[in-house]
Amino acid sequence: MLLNECPNSVDSACALAYAESQVWREKNSQLILDEFLRKYSDELNDVEKAKVYTNLAFYYNDEGNIKEYEYLSAAVKLNSPYIETYRGLALYYFSSYADKGSVEELKRSLLTYEKGRSISDNYEMNFGYAVCLFELKEYAKAKTIFL
Repeated sequence: MLLNECPNSVDSACALAYAESQVWREKNSQLILDEFLRKYSDELNDVEKAKVYTNLAFYYNDEGNIKEYEYLSAAVKLNSPYIETYRGLALYYFSSYADKGSVEELKRSLLTYEKGRSISDNYEMNFGYAVCLFELKEYAKAKTIFL
């Protein structure tokens, strides 16, 4: 087994959790990564913890996505270098804005996309950022990104 050979390898734990998710066993994915964090948290650096938190966030599908938010926020606090962290959190905030109409959530989404764009200036992050600008009625700024 992958984790038997390298029990404290973040990449191995994340790969095993991913494999479990591919056969529709998200609960196993959660258990693997939660247990991995419990066992090896003291040995992991912030980047490794951020990777595990980011992966964990996408295996939870609870009401209101509270666990997703908690894990992504924890990864951001560790200055996650992973674009998935910021994309996931920005989408969380944007969904909250769409559901509740909260401009504060929209502004949080914008700021999170902005942070993500500093890590990776890719299409998806730019598009999300521009959508937030558009929703905030900052049409001229959004237009420069959309074009």
